[in-house]
Amino acid sequence: MDNNQQISKEFIEKKFECIQKNIYENAAVGIVVTDLKGKILKSNAEFCKILGYNEVDLLNLAIEDLTYEEDLKKDGELFKLLKIGKINNYSIQKRYIKKNGNLIWVRIKISLLKNEESKPILALGFVEDISDQKDLEKRLMEESRFLEILMKSSSDNIYFKDINSRFMLVNDATVRKFGLRSADDIIGKTDSDLFSKEHAEKALRDEQEVIKTGKPKLSMIEKEVWDNKEVTWVSTSKLPIRDSRNEVVGTFGITRDITEQMRFEERLRESEERYKTLSDVTVEGVVIHDNGILLDANPAFLRMTGYELDELIGEDVIKKIIRDDYQNLSTQKVKNQIYSPYEVVGIRKDESTFYAEIEASSIIYKGRKVRVAAIRNVTKRKKQELIQSALYKISELVNTIDDIGDLYKNIHEIIKTLMPANNFFIALYDKEDDMLSFPYFVDEIDGPPPPQKAGRGLTKYIIRNDIDALIDAEKDLELREKGETELIGEPCKIWLGVRLKIKDNLIGAIVLQDYNNEKTYGETEKDILVFVSEQIALAIDKKRNEEKLKKYSDELRELVASKDKFFSIVAHDLKSPFTALLGYSEVMANEYSDMSIDELGEFAVNMNDVAKKTYSLLENLLEWSRIQTGRMKYNPENLVLYQISQQVVDLFYDNAKKKGVILKNRTNPIHEIFADSNMVFTILRNLVSNAIKFTKEGDEVMILSKDDDSQIEICIKDTGVGMHADDLDKLFRIDVHHSEIGTEKEKGTGLGLVLCKELVEKNGGKIWVKSKLNEGSEFFLTLPKPKI
Repeated sequence: MDNNQQISKEFIEKKFECIQKNIYENAAVGIVVTDLKGKILKSNAEFCKILGYNEVDLLNLAIEDLTYEEDLKKDGELFKLLKIGKINNYSIQKRYIKKNGNLIWVRIKISLLKNEESKPILALGFVEDISDQKDLEKRLMEESRFLEILMKSSSDNIYFKDINSRFMLVNDATVRKFGLRSADDIIGKTDSDLFSKEHAEKALRDEQEVIKTGKPKLSMIEKEVWDNKEVTWVSTSKLPIRDSRNEVVGTFGITRDITEQMRFEERLRESEERYKTLSDVTVEGVVIHDNGILLDANPAFLRMTGYELDELIGEDVIKKIIRDDYQNLSTQKVKNQIYSPYEVVGIRKDESTFYAEIEASSIIYKGRKVRVAAIRNVTKRKKQELIQSALYKISELVNTIDDIGDLYKNIHEIIKTLMPANNFFIALYDKEDDMLSFPYFVDEIDGPPPPQKAGRGLTKYIIRNDIDALIDAEKDLELREKGETELIGEPCKIWLGVRLKIKDNLIGAIVLQDYNNEKTYGETEKDILVFVSEQIALAIDKKRNEEKLKKYSDELRELVASKDKFFSIVAHDLKSPFTALLGYSEVMANEYSDMSIDELGEFAVNMNDVAKKTYSLLENLLEWSRIQTGRMKYNPENLVLYQISQQVVDLFYDNAKKKGVILKNRTNPIHEIFADSNMVFTILRNLVSNAIKFTKEGDEVMILSKDDDSQIEICIKDTGVGMHADDLDKLFRIDVHHSEIGTEKEKGTGLGLVLCKELVEKNGGKIWVKSKLNEGSEFFLTLPKPKI
């Protein structure tokens, strides 16, 4: 039936009924009916399933719409031959495009359906999905190609043997190994045809075991003995070959020549044995590590560090053995493959330290490149170097540092180069006063203590017993329980104190302590500290003497200058009253006969007043002079303050009354002081005299007192003219002349207050002043209470 021919509906339905009934519904393959142009007219469920379409969708498509482009030509040519009767049917493998766009392989068989006149009217196709088969074929092809490449290019020997251990297939490397021309020369032979009896029998046993058990034998090290007695070594793996029934029908083997490796390992073993022998007897520590991870160590290193070998294997030896502040140095040396010697501080298992010199190189150890390091304990040499350096630096400090505080700080830094010194102080001892001072004190917990009477602390303990001491917590407790010492400050794990002595003169101690680790200091550190302590003592003593000399020189220079100025002032103040006396006396001598009785009386009163003031000035000057020259005797005794104050009030009663000033003794009658009575009288006499001088008529001057713990505070208070704030700093100074005119033109020299300050301080007290202009002044002084 051609394109113009009409197909009767009844005929098509009749044909389909037959197909549907007999084949269509239960077919395990896809069935499709098309017209002679390839348009789909009918398809079964399996065909729809293969392509992912439903039947309705397929009615709008032709076979060429489903066929992959590259397969259209061949399919089209065969279909043409079918239509013209050249062939009755054809079968082809081609690719269809599924609804989701994926390609699938199908095998399709095409035939024609004819009418009663035997003319073709329809095409019938049976379609089978063969995608899985195609994938398998592809994998088999790839595996076959891979096997071919492997057999030709592999340097390992690859061979297949039958159940009787006869060679069935070998690669090119196997042919070359046996020196043959081709694989045909080895096929059908066994190992006994190629190797010595010893090797051939072992190989046969191994292969028969694989065949019998079905289990592979992997990475076997085999010794091959050839007929010419030559020995080679191989690593061999043998696996079973199974047929489609999973039965073992032969063996598959891969053999790699490791002769050079075995010879190298043999040499390496011999080398390692020699190394082991040498490292075991050497006095230097030797370690083998891989980027710090310890692989092995010799006995000398274990003795040096106090560890057992199994405690270090697999550990990071840098972190385990080297002190924190040197770990980065060691890590960089390893990382950068630097082999030159360098020094570190090591830490033993018991946490004690040692100096070590490390020198490294690379070796092959058990088949890999690692680092071997020689460790030399250089503690003795290093300590000597550090001690000599420390002694030199300490001796240089005296000549290069002016400030004694900087000297102490630099001594601390030098001690740090010899041992840990986070907690360090210098204590100086004054034997006469039994006092301890702490001019330099660095501590993690306690603050610097003030100067104090030497108590029963550990520092005083070594000074009292004239010993150097290393005291741990147990010994510290023992000393306290015996009453030898008392706990001062925070208890520590280890305490190290060494005396500072210059010949037989004990001037103090240097002390180090650690609150956490009792192993920080030992006898070694003690010996080092003792060794450098004399140089430290000499440096401190020399610098202290230099400072004292400088201080005395400065004080003397200042004192001389002050006294020169003072005597200049006093000379002027002494000259003035004598000038007045000479004037009065000259007038009286020359004009006596012409003067009246009243005039003579007035002159006599004036001369008497000048003489009294001059006498007072001379009296103060003489007392001050005796103090300066050390000729004033100091005889302290218990005194009732009220009584001595009343003596002063009685002395000035007439003067005060004459001026109209009210003078009162308001001291507490029960207050007692411990002082020199003459000196106290002089102090109060000068202060009361000044108060009266600067107090106006009708105002008052009072002597007051109050109890102030261990001393009595005395106040001479007036309600007079007061002083400017700027003038207060000029009082009590010998180098500044400060004298004010009294309320009735009274004059002064300023010497009285200077004398008062000297006398108050001589009696262990202090003096100061408070004053406001036009409101009055208060002069305060303290004197000690009687000793109980």
